[in-house]
Parts: sequence; C-alpha cells; structure tokens
Amino acid sequence: MRSFYSCFSIFFLALFCGAANARSNDTVHKEPVGVWVEVAPLPALVPERDNEHQGGLAYLLRDEQIVQRESGYDWYWRSAYKIIARPGLDEGANITFDFDPTRQRVSLNHIRVQRDGQWHDRLQDAQTHLYRRETGAEAGILDGWLTTRVHLTDVRVGDIIDYGLTFTVRPIVAQNLFHFRFSPRWGVPISLQRARITWDSEAPLHVRRERTEEVPAIVTQDGRTVYTWTVWDPDPVKIEANRPAGHPALPSIEVSSVSRWVDVVEAVLPYYQSVATDLPQPFAGRLEQIAAASGDPAVRMIEAMRLIQDDIRYVSIAVGAGSYVPRPPDEVVRSGFGDCKDKSLLLVLALQRLGIEAYVALSDIDDGHALDRVLPSLRAFDHAIVKAVIDGRVYWMDPTSYLQGGTAANLVQPDYGYALVLAPGMDALDKLPADPAESPTVLTEESFWLPLEEGEPLTLHVKTVYQGADANSQRSRIASQSLSALGDDYLRYYDSHYPGIRATEALLVRDDRDWNSLEIEETYALDWDALMGEGLAKKFPLRADLQLGLPKVAAGPRSASIPIGKPRYTRHVVWVSNLKGEYTGPSADVLKPYFLLKLYSAYADGVLKIDWHFRTLMREVPATALPHYRLAVDAVSKGTYWTYDFTYYDGD
Repeated sequence: MRSFYSCFSIFFLALFCGAANARSNDTVHKEPVGVWVEVAPLPALVPERDNEHQGGLAYLLRDEQIVQRESGYDWYWRSAYKIIARPGLDEGANITFDFDPTRQRVSLNHIRVQRDGQWHDRLQDAQTHLYRRETGAEAGILDGWLTTRVHLTDVRVGDIIDYGLTFTVRPIVAQNLFHFRFSPRWGVPISLQRARITWDSEAPLHVRRERTEEVPAIVTQDGRTVYTWTVWDPDPVKIEANRPAGHPALPSIEVSSVSRWVDVVEAVLPYYQSVATDLPQPFAGRLEQIAAASGDPAVRMIEAMRLIQDDIRYVSIAVGAGSYVPRPPDEVVRSGFGDCKDKSLLLVLALQRLGIEAYVALSDIDDGHALDRVLPSLRAFDHAIVKAVIDGRVYWMDPTSYLQGGTAANLVQPDYGYALVLAPGMDALDKLPADPAESPTVLTEESFWLPLEEGEPLTLHVKTVYQGADANSQRSRIASQSLSALGDDYLRYYDSHYPGIRATEALLVRDDRDWNSLEIEETYALDWDALMGEGLAKKFPLRADLQLGLPKVAAGPRSASIPIGKPRYTRHVVWVSNLKGEYTGPSADVLKPYFLLKLYSAYADGVLKIDWHFRTLMREVPATALPHYRLAVDAVSKGTYWTYDFTYYDGD
C-alpha cells in the first residue's frame, strides 16, 4: 500500500499523508466503518475468468473511498478475494499493510470469512503484529514506517476473505494539496473495482487518464462533489517488462487537487527559506578558503559541490518531521550527514555565500523524463537536486553523488529529465540537459601478443579509458573496493574467455579528476599449454565489451516503447600481434534509427586490428518497431564476437 520508496523516502508523501496528532499512533485500532462509507455489495466471481486467476486467489472486490475533512481526509480501503487453490492460502490468510505512526491513524473496520455460504466475524479475535522493517536501511534510509500483519487462523481453500480498514489522514502542511492514483485494470481478473472521492465543490479535482477510457460518474451532494469510478470485470492487462518512464505497468487514473506547479512550490518553499544561515567551523572556513583561492564563480561552484558531495555522507532519517522538512544546514554540517534535501539546501546556501545564484529543485530519479506528462503534485518527486546560474548559464548538480569529476566546462549533469525549481512564482518545470554522445566515454584497447616460440606465453595488455559519467562511476567503484578485489573481478572476466589466464601485474589506475578522465591498465599472461592444449588457439575468441545495455524484449504485441537509456558511445579496439599468417578482419555494421554498431578491421605486417564503435541515437524505440529492434539487437550481439584460428601459418 506504499506507493513509492526512494532516497527522498516518504518526504513528499508526508505532506499529504500527514499526522493524526502530535503523538505517535503506533496502535492499529478496531472500530466500525464510518457512516460516510458507501458499502458495496460483494460481487460474484465471473465464471468466464476461471482460467485466468493466478496464485490460488480470485479477486472479487477492491473498493477505495476518500472523503475530504477540514484538516485532511479519511481513506477507506476494502479488499475481498476467494482462495481457490493451495498456493493462495499463504498470501490469503495474511493481511499486511504499512503505515507511518507519526502521520496516520489506522483502524481495522471488519474482517469476515465466508465458508459454505456462512459469514464468520474474525475482527475481534484477530491478532495484529507490528514491526519495523526499514527496507531502505542498507541504502542509508530510515523512515519509521510500521508494517502490520494480521494472521488469520483456520483458513481453507474455498473461503472468501473480506476486510476493510480506514486511514485517518491529517496533513501537517499543504492542506490544499491532494493526490490519488489507482489502476482500473489489473494483471489478474477482478469482479469489481471502485474508487469514490468526495470533495469540496468549490475546489474541483483534476483528473488524468493513462491508457484507459474510464471516466467518473459525478454528482453533487450538500455542496460537495462525489466522483465515482465503477469498473466491472475489467480485462486483465498483460504487464510488459522494460517500460520507459511514464508508462506504468497498469493503466492508471490520476487525481490532483491542483493543476499548477506553483501550488506545489508554494507548499514546499517555506521549509527551504526559513532556515538559519550560520554555518559552523571548520565548514565555514572551507568556504572562505574556496572564495580566497579563486574569484571565478565557476571554479568556486565546483569546489563547493565537491566539498558537500565528498564530506557530507548520505543518510536519510525520514522519521517524523525529518520526512518532509530539511534539517538545518548547521545541523547537517555538525552531524556530517544528510539526505538529498538536506545536502541540496546546504549546497544552495554554500553557493549563495560564494556569490552564486542557486536553488533547490525537485525531480524524480526513475520517472523524471515523464514529469511533464503528470498532474502537478508533491508525489511526482522523489529527489532533490540543485540549480546554479552563472552569467546566464545553468548548471545542475546532484549533491548526493560523490567523487564527481569535471569542471564547469565539462560537468556531467544529472540525467533526470525535468525538475521543479523551488523559487517564488515558479509555475513550470525546467528541462534538464541531455549531453549528446559524440565521442566514446568508454574506450577499451586489448593488445594480444601471440607466442613467437613454442613454450612462450601469450601476453595481454588492456587499457580502458573512462570519460564523463563513466569516469564518475568507475571512480566511485574504485573507492568502494580495494584495487586487489577489482583486479580479481577483471581476472574472472578474462578467465571466463581464456581459461588459465593469470594477472602478471597489479592494476594501474590514473585519474585526472578535473578532466574527468580515468584510466585502468591490466596485464595478463596465458601459458603455452593453456593456449594450445585445449584447442583455444584454434578457436580463439575476440569480443567487444561495449556495455550495450540493450533490453531484450519478448516478441508479441506491445504498447510500451522500449527504453534504451541515456545517450552513450562506447568503443572497443583489439590488436593481435605476431601473426604468422594473413588474416581478414570481420565486417558487421548495424545501422538503425535507434543505435548503430560500426566495425572497422585491418591487417598489416602480422598485426590484426578490429575496432568496434557502438552509439545510441535515441532514448526509446517505438513499440511498433519491436520486430526490427529484436533483429537489430541480435545483429549487434553477433557482431561483437568473432573467433579465429591463430595456429594458421603461411610458411616461408
């Protein structure tokens, strides 16, 4: 029942899922359903769907009802299903839901079990077990949410389970902001799906549909408007893998109380303005050193970014007020940690002290490229970043990154699509830049020297140069593990292709952080017996590790475009020296509107060179191009792998 989870954790969810009161509601109550709820009769299963149910459960009803209150709203949630096979007992006999005890009051309204046509009340005897899972703890996220589990005893195949609960929602701030999303069709059958919202008629709700034609029935009652979606026996949806941003797994209906982004800004901005600007030593002294070292604001910006990225670690304690209000910058500095909103606010304050215009901005790490298509709401975001402006040029920075390289001239900016800048009067999203892939950001050169004499080993030297975002990734990877462990990873890769190969030197790393270029060199040897004894030399593999990242998509009808990611360009070159025969290089060019693979090869004076270039040309492939895409992916995969008989000898 939790709709999202990310580095922002429950930051924005808290703004509309609010607190019932100042104290913690860490008890699940047992209370009758409110008189405002319109109880739906339980529908029957649809016999024609008998072969479509999954997991041993057949769903009869999902009913969600929301009513606006003076200081928030109440949300009623009901589910009913039949256990039709043994696998359904494990899930069907347990009722599980999550809630934030500092923001929500939860009551179980009914639990009923029907057996042999008779209903049995299980609410009073039901035992609720509460525990804190903290599923994001390993990522440094603590949100304080509780999981409630109700285990039903004496549940059998053939039983119908019907239960309902109510969440009392009282926002701490932004009481005029409301957002709700539901799916009118599922991946499995359901007899009846209903959603009902009762809202103030003077503030009509805004509705957006995604891949559905369902519209609400709208009536007015006592100065309030009631929106009701009723969907009988909807066709199940085939859930497609590898979907792009903005294409949820299921059709959806989105409801928001606002239609302007400025309403979102006004709800959040005060929490970023009413903060103390004093910063403790030695952090303030570090900013003074940055200012004294250079009068160039572009240089100052990069130094401040690195200071906060590298010296303030990422931890999100999103419990209570910490889930929606950034911590004071001086507290963040003293503690040495902060989450995305904490670090963004601190970076903005640091930049402003250095004479640079800067703002906190809200984005979404996974779905940011689709923010321009959703209704304005706080739930649209799960991340905070920073926008800086120097001499009219805009720079975007993510302070939760670390060890980022580059200067202002070659800064890798976050690839999040769109962002909402928290500035007075801001009523539109900013589109973040997408750096074009015009030169390789990963260049790997493998140089093989075949033995000149019997008994000598084959030697291999590998040099990989990472640029831009790939240099940032490798720099972080190297920092998180020892070079020895990294060398072991590389050795395992080559041993999988050339069994028996061994490293003869330790990894050599060169890092130019300002240029944002990182080089790694590897050196290996393959003994004569390993090369010749198992026939490896007669079918010697040469392959390009182009880090394609192209999703494999099943054949058949498809509605979602195929995401192939941000623009990228990789290159892989292989040199084979000491050849005693003349070899013809391969040819395998693949040119499509969405990506290309170019292969160049040449032979001269006992040296064979094969040079692969792979480049993406768009972020998404249209669903209508699926057959051509599948063929192109196969062609690219085949074009990156070739074998040669290196025992061939021309003679004198």
